[in-house]
Amino acid sequence: MSAPWAQGVAGSNPVAPTTSSKNLHKSYVGRDFSPADRSRLSCPPLPRIASFHLKDDSRDRDDGRDRDSRERDIEPRDVFMEGLDLPRGLERELVHERDREYTLRGPESRTLSVAGVFRVVSSRDLLDHHDRPADPRTGDLRHLREHGLIRTIPLHGHRDVAVVLTDRGRDLLESHRRDPDGGQDHHQEFYAELRKAREVEHDVQIYRAYEREAERLQERGARIERVVLDCELKREYQQFLQERNRGPTTMMPTTRRAFSNSSK
Repeated sequence: MSAPWAQGVAGSNPVAPTTSSKNLHKSYVGRDFSPADRSRLSCPPLPRIASFHLKDDSRDRDDGRDRDSRERDIEPRDVFMEGLDLPRGLERELVHERDREYTLRGPESRTLSVAGVFRVVSSRDLLDHHDRPADPRTGDLRHLREHGLIRTIPLHGHRDVAVVLTDRGRDLLESHRRDPDGGQDHHQEFYAELRKAREVEHDVQIYRAYEREAERLQERGARIERVVLDCELKREYQQFLQERNRGPTTMMPTTRRAFSNSSK
């Protein structure tokens, strides 16, 4: 049973840093819901930073305890690797994308997926192949930058840098989806480059908030399937507003149901 658009990381002011779970705005997943209530969770039409798409594993626990245990062992930073066919080991492997060739290892694949999902992350929130905070001058980040897959941006007053995908980096992720034609309900969006440079210092904190909330949710048995940023929520809500009076819509069913519930 899915809980569409359950709010995980949010802020009533989109430019105010969300640095603590105390600053979360109407965090539905912070409460105890029955499975029936969970299926009706929706995202109200208010400014948001990000939402988690969750799955209730209560029924699966009875049928596949080993599988559930394996899923709960997935680190929050590794969630977004699940849908990608990219290297996961510590040794670099050859990866093809159209007429290009790259060499990647697991931590570099993870860095690409995290940067793609959250649009921008701080280098100190990324781990290299020694499980140490990534150094933008050497190692994995330098390798990805030399491949043209990421770009690093100085953060004023900080030693760390912001990391974003280039268009080439996003193309690599898109071309290595495990199920590129899969259901839209579970389609993780990937982003490249900055949207608003002036908000970069705020935006790098979204991933930190995600990690805190993700660990709490996983401890309660939830499984995170994807993250939806504010721009995607706003885009789909605007589409909903434009199409609600035009008869049948092509929007995905969970989005249509969620926004319908939120407008009541």
